[in-house]
Amino acid sequence: MKTILIDPVAQTLTDHEIDGETLSLQQMYEALKCDDVQAINLGTTGPLKIDLWVNGEGMDINETTRYFVLHTDDKPHNLIAGRGLIAASNRSLDSVGLPGHVTAARMEPCIKFVPESQSGAAADLAEQLLDLTTVVGSQEEMDALMVKSAAILKQAMMLCEVPA
Repeated sequence: MKTILIDPVAQTLTDHEIDGETLSLQQMYEALKCDDVQAINLGTTGPLKIDLWVNGEGMDINETTRYFVLHTDDKPHNLIAGRGLIAASNRSLDSVGLPGHVTAARMEPCIKFVPESQSGAAADLAEQLLDLTTVVGSQEEMDALMVKSAAILKQAMMLCEVPA
């Protein structure tokens, strides 16, 4: 089945074939080189939901971790530590192969890699994002957290522009 592997060390997105009709947790662990996974919903195409699977053990934040930023139209949405695996899920919530029109080349404009020289700065920003994960009581508090998060993610995007 077709998936897309995002490797921030090699700074590549590649169409990635995995054996079988559904994606097992073990296959995700192997592709992502971790022991726990978490999905980020990227949207839908027809009856399928498109997910970005990432290390679910929280961000493995340190100065040697490599990062990438998920964005649309240069608006950042997530700062991701480590590898990512894009797959689809069906109505039964099984992870399945991507439809033919979802390719690494098509997803490439939505991914920016943080250069290795900026990994320490990215780790600092990731820590700031994790510090924002708090329970909010009001819409005003939620709005304030969203503004802070957007500012941090904008800084992460700027790291991607620094020459390697």
